[in-house]
Amino acid sequence: MTGTGERVRSRVAARMALTDERLDRRLALFTPVDAAVGDLVRAISREFAAGFNDTLRTYDPAAVSARVDGMADDYLAPFYVEGAAMAFAAAGTLYPGRARTAHHHLLATLPGHRYLIFAGWGWWYAVRPFAARAMRRSPLWRQDGLFTGLGIDGMAFATCFLKAKPPRFDVPCPFPEPEYRTLWSQGYGRALWFVAGGRPEVIEDQSARLAPALRPELHAGLGLATAFAGMRRMRCIPAAPSDQESERRAFLQGLAFGLTARREASPRSFARFLDQLDRSDAGWVTTVTDRCLAPPGRDTSRDGGYVAWQHRLRTELPVPERSA
Repeated sequence: MTGTGERVRSRVAARMALTDERLDRRLALFTPVDAAVGDLVRAISREFAAGFNDTLRTYDPAAVSARVDGMADDYLAPFYVEGAAMAFAAAGTLYPGRARTAHHHLLATLPGHRYLIFAGWGWWYAVRPFAARAMRRSPLWRQDGLFTGLGIDGMAFATCFLKAKPPRFDVPCPFPEPEYRTLWSQGYGRALWFVAGGRPEVIEDQSARLAPALRPELHAGLGLATAFAGMRRMRCIPAAPSDQESERRAFLQGLAFGLTARREASPRSFARFLDQLDRSDAGWVTTVTDRCLAPPGRDTSRDGGYVAWQHRLRTELPVPERSA
């Protein structure tokens, strides 16, 4: 019986796998701003797929932790964890005895990757049936902490990354709730950095087509991806791609949060990044990441308080000197 179960799991995992061929077909539709961005997006995508595929086979948080601990370069490690988090959600029915605790164990063993764990968990809801209803009922909301709402960010990111069509990469939000729409717009802004290489014309076009209240959230997501995915390419603090104060502040808040996530998930890469900045920029990065490392506790609002906290940061964080 055990052998039969293993064979069934192997066949299902093989069908679900994110193969290089499937990834390459999708990546061919993207429009990176230059070859270096394209290479980085490809490397990140491959690492995500490796985490997803490996975890479909093992369904073991300890194996994920061991793989991450053994990586010589910690820059791509968070994307492996993100892919693993999606696999724990996607393959739960194949491992009913372990599914209820898999994400909890992953969060316990890799706390510095918690943002990517929740985002990766959200990826599953971009592809499963009755996505919005399933997300509202997801066990991710039963996890402790402020960042469970990033599951909706991850769901939006994955919907754009996996399904949206060029040149606009439109992704309508399936949620009417204001907090969820905010999180969706942030995830969509993150995805645009990947699928459109952060091209200014795409950002401007999509921003103009959003409700005014959601435009800053798009820029927050863009700032987050610029910092987290693109930190290796940054030599200074980038200027926001908008002259609107609310969008500019949101971009810097996203940038600060993305760098904070890097500081926690990839400390060696973050230290190297900080060392090559000039004194002014390094001081700004240290200040804003210190601030983001002291979040409030979860509250009783629908998203746990994440959206309100991010909005407060936009008024509290200093503006870097060269962006003033």
